[in-house]
Amino acid sequence: MQRHLWISAGSVDPRRQYASKPTPAPKPSQFSWTLSGGYLGRPKTQTKCKIRGCKNDAHSRRMCWKHYKQWQRKCGHLRCNVANCGNHQDDGGRRMNGRFYCRQHEDLHLRVTAEAAELNLRRLGHNLTGDDNGCWLWYLSRNDGGYGTFIPEGANVAEWLTHRVVWDLLIGGHKPGLELDHRTCKRPNCANPLHLEPVTRSVNQRRKRNGPEWNWSNPDSVNNLGVINFAQLYGLPLGSTPRPAATPPVIARRPPRNIHDTHHS
Repeated sequence: MQRHLWISAGSVDPRRQYASKPTPAPKPSQFSWTLSGGYLGRPKTQTKCKIRGCKNDAHSRRMCWKHYKQWQRKCGHLRCNVANCGNHQDDGGRRMNGRFYCRQHEDLHLRVTAEAAELNLRRLGHNLTGDDNGCWLWYLSRNDGGYGTFIPEGANVAEWLTHRVVWDLLIGGHKPGLELDHRTCKRPNCANPLHLEPVTRSVNQRRKRNGPEWNWSNPDSVNNLGVINFAQLYGLPLGSTPRPAATPPVIARRPPRNIHDTHHS
């Protein structure tokens, strides 16, 4: 005999009481997953515009769309004057006497003529002072950050950083977007190419919190004949002598008192 189930109005159907509930939508996670369940990794964080005071997301060249259009309209045509280079002025470099050279070719400002390059090297060599740590220290003029400043021949009144002038004349330029880090000595007025390394700005800022690395020397400068000849000509040191570790002072302790030496009255 077939049994019928009577459900009164307003009551809950027992057949649906234990039915599976709909699965809620997944919450947004900081990780990315594919439809098949594979892990894609953490999504890239959106960087902000590098223009001070702008909070928009970066679109190109670390600028938002508005500031990128302004830069492209004003400075988009300003490229390195070296043929087939194409680096923008925003990537670093120097503009002097109506010509712009990027970081890779900015040493051409210092080599306008062979006489100007020789005069710049002579002025640098006579005013650099070597010490026991292998540093080439510049004491003539320094900016607020302690970096030595130098006005090369033909620069009118444009000041250059001394360690950058020495690097450009002895080593040459480096990759655009990098800056020179005093990795070995952490001295801003040192101009020894063996103590310098082209790194990104983030790496340079992170290394400022660390101490000097006295046992490190730039491999590109160690065997450079220009650096060796310049150092020998002006009596500048080449190697880096690590500073000796500070020894704690010896405190003379009072000898223990012998109770048998005490005379009782």
